[in-house]
Amino acid sequence: MHELSRVPQRPIQYVSTIAASVGLLAMLATLAWCALLLLHRPICGWAWCYDVLTTAKTAGAVAVFFATFTLGLWITSPPFPAGRKFVAVELNGRPIISAQSGTKLPTLEVWRAPFTAEFNAGGTGHCNSWSGRAKLLPPNLVFWKKAYQTAVGCAASDLEAKYLRALLQTNLWRIEKGALILTNGTDTLRFLLSPA
Repeated sequence: MHELSRVPQRPIQYVSTIAASVGLLAMLATLAWCALLLLHRPICGWAWCYDVLTTAKTAGAVAVFFATFTLGLWITSPPFPAGRKFVAVELNGRPIISAQSGTKLPTLEVWRAPFTAEFNAGGTGHCNSWSGRAKLLPPNLVFWKKAYQTAVGCAASDLEAKYLRALLQTNLWRIEKGALILTNGTDTLRFLLSPA
């Protein structure tokens, strides 16, 4: 099994640095624009008109600042390692691979679905194959859609049920010490890059 640290990350880091710089410049420009909007410039003589314009300027400044922040977050978030196959090695710090004969390695593979912002996901449990959809949003959020699995029994059916239940309830991902970590705050799955 391969760890993610062995996968070249240089181009992604370079692009992320450029994106972070552009995001920072956009945020600074937005802050300057917001400051200019809040300056007192009487346009009409009525007090209610001034109040309406001030409220509109403030709301516009907040909306632009929020949009810039969201765009910067989206641009600078690290990409999920899609298009690679991972093997689950631990669930909550305990080995998840079964040594019983006739069982498979629990795997996860995520790839971009065509013509949509969602991702297809699939792999194997200890006995069955499974597939589903996931939505990956910055910063490192996972939202699982409905998943399906085949109905084959084996000696590790209980272990497979624990693995799939924990996997489909995860909502955060990260890379830690060369491993892909999926967690929901209660259950934590650790994956290593598959050799094939």
